Amino acid sequence: MSSNNNSVSDEPVLPRDVRYSSGVLKDAVIYNDHAKSSNGSTATQGSKITTDDIRLAIAARTNYQFNPVTPKELLLELASERNRKALPPIMPGFGIRLPPEKYCLTAKDWSLSDEEDVSI
Repeated sequence: MSSNNNSVSDEPVLPRDVRYSSGVLKDAVIYNDHAKSSNGSTATQGSKITTDDIRLAIAARTNYQFNPVTPKELLLELASERNRKALPPIMPGFGIRLPPEKYCLTAKDWSLSDEEDVSI
């Protein structure tokens, strides 16, 4: 890697690029074979891939592999429309319903024993 003037940060990118390129070329071969067979040509094996096949393979991958970014204006419009509606009022009995405090295990225990401990 260092002999090619590639930095260490480029290493993880290479396998992804190889996968993408090989996938596009495999798709281009499939499109080329399909185009040759639909034209009535019998020699589909060994036919050369054209730039149109590669462009079609790239366009097909772009449609399902990369998601376009939603415009910021659209998101702001949707957010302002959603925020126009008021939230429902909070009911007086919101949260977890607990029994009275004297029946809860979380209540403070202030009961002190009146009897003195007698130790012999």
